[in-house]
Amino acid sequence: MEIILEFAAFCIQVIFWTLVINFILHLINRYLDRPTKEDFQRLKQQIAKMVHFVREERHGQMNYWYDEQTDEFLAQGTDFDEIIAQARARFPTHVFIIDDCKHTVSGPDWKITPVDELSKKYNV
Repeated sequence: MEIILEFAAFCIQVIFWTLVINFILHLINRYLDRPTKEDFQRLKQQIAKMVHFVREERHGQMNYWYDEQTDEFLAQGTDFDEIIAQARARFPTHVFIIDDCKHTVSGPDWKITPVDELSKKYNV
């Protein structure tokens, strides 16, 4: 009978220490996997590269879109549909903010959306 009690105590200790070690390893993994400030900075830079505040210029019949912050050429066309077709081909995952931050254009539908409507939709 004494051997059975010792074996039961041994099993309980093994289970207890297994749980403790697993808990500690879980905490260590959570600590190591959490995002760092550098991760957030990289994410912010990636998002900034994908969002374009558009400056529109018109020369004759042709309209040109430039990124307001970097002066990068974005697209050109004689009408809005041509510009969107070029922008969609060059930047399929990007967001374009037009009309002095009043409207946005982005995939998947590539239609003009008022910024106020987006803020209501996403509770911003």
